[in-house]
Amino acid sequence: MKKYDRPLLIIGSILTLFPIYYDLGWWWLCYKYQELSLQDLGQKFDEEVFFNLVETNRTFGLSLLTLGLIGSLLLLISLINSLEDKTIKLKSFKIIAFAINMFFTFWVLFGYL
Repeated sequence: MKKYDRPLLIIGSILTLFPIYYDLGWWWLCYKYQELSLQDLGQKFDEEVFFNLVETNRTFGLSLLTLGLIGSLLLLISLINSLEDKTIKLKSFKIIAFAINMFFTFWVLFGYL
């Protein structure tokens, strides 16, 4: 399992970027357009964050959430492997990456509840 550790870490870290992009885009719009209603913010979100690539941000946001959950699973597998095998390095980076992933992924998840 040691040979799969680095690819799991890389793919999981890349998948972590999707919910981060979603959350930071939403926070930036809420700060920039404080006077807008929630529905108008949703339209601005489609225009400025997703560049009008999708018709509704709910479906695209759920796909970003799914990618974030897959990334957290891969990071968790990589972290468990490194805790079991003492020769694998980057344990602290894996813990930090997993914590960041879970924070942003669950922030997106709670936005849908």
